[in-house]
Amino acid sequence: MSSRDPREVLRRHLSLVLADWAEQRKAEVDPKRKEELRQQRLQLLDILETHKINVDDPSYLTLVTAAAQEVRTKFSAGDLGDSAQVERLWRASAGSAHGKMWPSLELRVSVELDGQPFTFPDVDAMSAILMLANRVTQYGVFRFIDYAGHEPQLAERLRATSLRWYARIPKVPGAPERLEDVPGYPPPRPTPGAPDRGR
Repeated sequence: MSSRDPREVLRRHLSLVLADWAEQRKAEVDPKRKEELRQQRLQLLDILETHKINVDDPSYLTLVTAAAQEVRTKFSAGDLGDSAQVERLWRASAGSAHGKMWPSLELRVSVELDGQPFTFPDVDAMSAILMLANRVTQYGVFRFIDYAGHEPQLAERLRATSLRWYARIPKVPGAPERLEDVPGYPPPRPTPGAPDRGR
């Protein structure tokens, strides 16, 4: 998300494509198809080599921390915590998604009431994970829109869509019925001289 150089964007994209193909080949059980996938990868590597484009195998942690750093520095609502906190949240959510036990032990709080201990999921940690995912995804969508060619009416279209969406979703008791009544809505407009801020 951080590069404005089309060649570098392409290089990063193709690194992900190659990594994806490698995983697909590992999962394939048919030897003929496995060989086709290997040849497909080698053909793309040959093409990249003729254009002197070097690709590397990206690690998920590197992708997540780099995306978080980009969002932290360029997004007005991008307060994601430091990189150690981002890594902790990513490892906990990835561990949870893969059925690991440690996140459910780590991400909980214990309180004692009348001498009786009670343990609950840590809603602050869960909220932080969701906020991290939301902000990185939101920033990525705006970067995609920017790369695809920004339309002046886009902000108004997004606002109208947000209003319709909010009107339709179920709400907890006490939540405002209208999006316009939610504290902090609408978010501050981006500064005209800084196109990347506020996205």
